[in-house]
Amino acid sequence: MPFLLLILAVFLLPTPGSAQSDALLGVRIDHERNRLYLDLPASVLGTDLLYQNTLVTGMGVNQLGLDRGQTGTNAVIRFERRGNRVLIVQDNWGVRATGGNAALERSARESFPSSVIASFAIESSEAGRITVDASSFFFADGYNVIGRVRQAQQGNLRVDRERSWIDAEYTGAFPRNAEIRSVLTYVTDAPGGALNRAAPDGGAVTMAQHHSIVVLPPTEGYRPRPFDLRAGLFGNSFLDFSEGFDGDYRNAYASRWRLIPRDRAAYLRGELVEPEQPIVYYLDPAIPEPYRSAFREGGEWWSGVFEAAGFRNAFQIHDLPAGANPMDARYPMIYWVHRIGPGPSVGPSYRDPRTGEIVSTVIRMDSHRSLVDYNIYAGLLPAAGNQGLNVSAEDFTMARRRQHTAHEIGHTLGIQHNFIAASQGRSSFMDYPFPLISLDAQGRIDLSDAYRVGGGAWDSLAVRYAYTWYADEASEREGLRRIMADGLAKGIRYITGGHASAAGSIPEATQWVEGATMFDAVERTTRVRRVLIDRFDERAIAPGEPMAVLNQRFAHVYLHHRYSLEGVIKYVGGMDFTYALRGDGQTPARILPAAEQRRGLAMAL
Repeated sequence: MPFLLLILAVFLLPTPGSAQSDALLGVRIDHERNRLYLDLPASVLGTDLLYQNTLVTGMGVNQLGLDRGQTGTNAVIRFERRGNRVLIVQDNWGVRATGGNAALERSARESFPSSVIASFAIESSEAGRITVDASSFFFADGYNVIGRVRQAQQGNLRVDRERSWIDAEYTGAFPRNAEIRSVLTYVTDAPGGALNRAAPDGGAVTMAQHHSIVVLPPTEGYRPRPFDLRAGLFGNSFLDFSEGFDGDYRNAYASRWRLIPRDRAAYLRGELVEPEQPIVYYLDPAIPEPYRSAFREGGEWWSGVFEAAGFRNAFQIHDLPAGANPMDARYPMIYWVHRIGPGPSVGPSYRDPRTGEIVSTVIRMDSHRSLVDYNIYAGLLPAAGNQGLNVSAEDFTMARRRQHTAHEIGHTLGIQHNFIAASQGRSSFMDYPFPLISLDAQGRIDLSDAYRVGGGAWDSLAVRYAYTWYADEASEREGLRRIMADGLAKGIRYITGGHASAAGSIPEATQWVEGATMFDAVERTTRVRRVLIDRFDERAIAPGEPMAVLNQRFAHVYLHHRYSLEGVIKYVGGMDFTYALRGDGQTPARILPAAEQRRGLAMAL
């Protein structure tokens, strides 16, 4: 964010809980009656807005899957006056008729229901402004914590209004958005074990939810990008009933931020150009060192990757400005999340359902990940002997956290997993990387290349497809075709999702592996494993630590080869495949050669 805009953003922060004359809408708290009122100007009524729900307080138990900063509803809504009430209407953007006339668009819209998600009584109406009591909506369980807990069979919760309130410190009105934080106390007479572990009193669990009402970005100047299943991007899917009988009514736009070159003529000449508005993320003030520096360094690798799409300084990471509200949608955040045990880090984003444009994000980085990384490292110490390892514990752990941050940020830039990248010279942040641990010529443990530094060929290809700017639709069509053809010609591969699970059929599409083939991976990891097992002893823990901690360290040693072994098993009955389109030159599928299958079976046995 340019310096001047950053200063303006800070000074536009409102007094918590106050109505602002220049605000999108007014937000007022009646503390005495424990109610929340919205002052709706005439300009807001009937206007499409983006509604975002975020879970502020996590449950801290993996079993429940409820974490700090977790994103919930992301929908287009509008306030409509109907008689003496104001409704919140959520339209159905999952159905459209994008290429049709007004009558066809109306037929698609009327073939499916919309949803009225709230109704408020009008308290007063004067001077072009309507005041409503919106307490019923903001004191409800918008995130569906109740449903998640019930699904986990941990109790039947209900919200106790008498023990819930609106948090004035994090509630207020902004020029382009309104932020409301409700603190809800969920009660139950029969809490499950997970609730009792998470809360001081499992029968009274108090958690905060945050609601954002945001002005939607203008559709002018933004062209939704066609989704291509080979490009590795997330898609904003919908049914498109303007298609003819030779279609299937399925359509999607690629998920991406708006990125426009400041000097368009220079950009089209092939020069690196800064964007009109860079993509800026902000670090949670709670992130301590050395993680803070690692998160910043890993995230800023994306700035180099964006140069493949013709942009300089397109991605930046800043500290959150003093006085800024981290829940303000204007500040895409990287959060520091804690749980009772290890859990996933995630990179979700808020998107405009109309176009697929990404407008904000709340990345959640798990603090336990570093404990797991250190357990791997400590398990190597006995084999290193008195000379020690050639990389320090902090350097090893932070190398993983740099890569980890780049990975989660990649998701919020619109990019999916690529689980075959490790077999192509680490061509992407978006794989799950196992540390590359090898033996040098003297048989010593070598960690010098444990994790990749910087982006790879696949990252550049995905960013080129998502973010290359085109002056018109025709040049965009041709440009995207050339990008995909270039990637295919270079043999840059992409395999995602469940296709890399233990039940998958492509050996190299396996998570947590390193190596061009799984034969290479198993041979390397079993050699390293043998050395680690043979030399393992109490030096894996520090003096004064409980001997039982050896369990945690030895588990990683004993199972050092486990993921590459999972990959080599896939050779048996294996089939390689691609996300081929007719005419793109790819081989859709091939059964793996019998010799490879036999070698894989022999190696696995």
